Amino acid sequence: MRNFKTYFSTLLFAIVLAVSTYLSGCVPFDESASDDPCVQCEEQKKKYVPPTTYIPPTTYTPPPTTYTPPPTNYTPINTVIQLGAFVNKTYADNFMARAKNDLQGYFIDMKWNKKGFYQIVTGEYNNLGKAEQDLSFVKSKGYNDAFIKETKYLQ
Repeated sequence: MRNFKTYFSTLLFAIVLAVSTYLSGCVPFDESASDDPCVQCEEQKKKYVPPTTYIPPTTYTPPPTTYTPPPTNYTPINTVIQLGAFVNKTYADNFMARAKNDLQGYFIDMKWNKKGFYQIVTGEYNNLGKAEQDLSFVKSKGYNDAFIKETKYLQ
């Protein structure tokens, strides 16, 4: 019985060795080749191509900046005077009615912005001098919190 077990285990080992060599293309162990437990076949070694390495350029030049600051007498194209801002629509409507009564001859408008405020504004200026002149008039009528604002922020 012992001879049968030895014979069977040797036969099984030979079959596993043959199947693993056939499937992987590697010899499970070869003492003469290297310390590697799996030494690749010569054909596989010839097919191996080492990966290419990217070497970055040694000098870096940043792209030129295209930003030029506005001149000192810069006036935004669409400037308004903001009289007030409210979250509550009823308060905004009441404030707008009072502003139309106090500032007759001025166009008073209500804008709603993405932050949830109803902004009461007047005028559209492309001349900062005229906007400042009208701002002083609006403040003289009791709207002391009014200020000049670019309309791009009202969107």
